Amino acid sequence: NNSINRIREIVGHENVLCALSGGVDSSVVAALLHKAIGNQLTCMFIDTGYMRINEGKRIKDIFEKQFNINLIYINAQNDFYKKLEGVSEPEKKRNQPLTWNL
Repeated sequence: NNSINRIREIVGHENVLCALSGGVDSSVVAALLHKAIGNQLTCMFIDTGYMRINEGKRIKDIFEKQFNINLIYINAQNDFYKKLEGVSEPEKKRNQPLTWNL
């Protein structure tokens, strides 16, 4: 309750964009923000395709349907796959610049 009240105090009537990775940390932050400020929150999730099978769709469904959170869902799986095609060295994959037009 302290966190929710503090969020409301800080945010006021402004809107908030939350980058959602689908992991526990960003999911908890999104849930707290939503509880505190409701429709002032928009989350953005970029589905890279590198999570468990159908995990991106599951995250989309949970946040849109169960939590009723405004979600910008970007399916960038093909972009990521194409950019990393033929790259097998893990360090090169981590450092490969990824850009695309939204």
